[in-house]
Amino acid sequence: MSDWAKEAAQRLRAAEQARRQSDQDSEEDLRILRFHAPRLWIKLKESIGANCQALTVETGLPVVETSLSPPSGLRVKRLVPPAVLTVDFNEDPYRVSYSCGGGRGEYRISADANGSASFRDAYHQRFTVQEVSRKLLDLLLQAPF
Repeated sequence: MSDWAKEAAQRLRAAEQARRQSDQDSEEDLRILRFHAPRLWIKLKESIGANCQALTVETGLPVVETSLSPPSGLRVKRLVPPAVLTVDFNEDPYRVSYSCGGGRGEYRISADANGSASFRDAYHQRFTVQEVSRKLLDLLLQAPF
């Protein structure tokens, strides 16, 4: 057998092994996301609700109202001046999108190397549930309309 054939066969075997490993990693990431993404969404809704209640207690006034919007969304309404933050969970492709006034965006839910999942922005920066909750509520409180 020629040296070229040996090298080519070795490269083909290495490429096939890399493809199989990539497929296994993708399957593991999907398993992690299927398990953790809905739980992160529930935690985010709870965190937003708790922060809204704490704001009402701190100010002594009803500043915001929260309500669930079907099928898997959340609305937070600033009472004075009026503004609305809408947050939706999309289980495929595991994203939380939001809109408030003229602003809109999304956080992607990604599998982490340690077997957990976290929120990521467009720049792939990692955020905790509490950080996303605060960022979204800050967006609402700063919205001009």
